Amino acid sequence: PGVGYSLTNDDCDDTVGTGTAINPGETETPGNGIDDDCNPGTSDGSLGIDDLDLDNVSISPNPFNDNIIIKLPIGFNNSVFEVKVFDLNGRLVYDENHTSTNSTINVSKLNNLEQAPYILKITSKQTTQNIIKRLIKY
Repeated sequence: PGVGYSLTNDDCDDTVGTGTAINPGETETPGNGIDDDCNPGTSDGSLGIDDLDLDNVSISPNPFNDNIIIKLPIGFNNSVFEVKVFDLNGRLVYDENHTSTNSTINVSKLNNLEQAPYILKITSKQTTQNIIKRLIKY
């Protein structure tokens, strides 16, 4: 190892020089971008990808007529999303980018779709994470 580096068993990041404590006994320092306690499950306090979980997305109304409201987790405020709607044959019938406001995306102009079931795919431009939901047009 280079000067000032440690190869001890209690140090989980040998790339950080001496004087910086990184080991399982340390307390996580919020917002420093370092995993001080060697536990990736402990939040660093900064908004990371782990904090942006798209699993808690709700769509209303469903069934819908000409517009839907997508409610996102709070961490996605003012984020850009690619919103796509596919018919059951896999054809893309709607494709637009939307920016969330107050963790909400309003999708309108869906009145040209036929009464049928659809697949909604929402992709975060920030994390590239996506979620797929079923929709029904009445």
